[in-house]
Amino acid sequence: MEKEGEGKGRKYLEEVYFKESLSISNSFPLLKKYLEQEIDFYNLKCFLRGLEKEFLKGGKISVQDWKEVKEKGWDYLINLLKRSDYETLAEEGLPAYKKNEVWRLEINLWKERFSLFSHTLYSPFIPETSLFYLLRKENEIRNLRWLLMGKVSGFPSKEIKERLGPFY
Repeated sequence: MEKEGEGKGRKYLEEVYFKESLSISNSFPLLKKYLEQEIDFYNLKCFLRGLEKEFLKGGKISVQDWKEVKEKGWDYLINLLKRSDYETLAEEGLPAYKKNEVWRLEINLWKERFSLFSHTLYSPFIPETSLFYLLRKENEIRNLRWLLMGKVSGFPSKEIKERLGPFY
């Protein structure tokens, strides 16, 4: 007999994680915005990878809107992101993605994450400051990985520097 969720893979884990996290976040508005943003970024990555069946509910952009993007095309996606407060991503990240500069899209995703928490730098005694600290640490690890990978692969310093994400 199969247990609940067994065999459903990554989508099941993501759904449970975000559902539980969103239910907890009701008393923390910034955390709720962050989780909605993460769901939207997850759905964007699924769309770009052609994994339409993997879309998650709970983001600012509805699952139905994500499905319409496939039918209506790239311009619809850009307008959808602009309407959903992801203007920088629409104007800088997606055009870079179309030029096969996926790393620029990733940097723009990090910039969007950081912009949500930037005010917590000056408010050390709120819970969201801890989350922003963890995000910055995760970004540092990502930057370190890029740096080491670039050096080992023999990339010029200029290219390595270009691919490093935002610093806070």
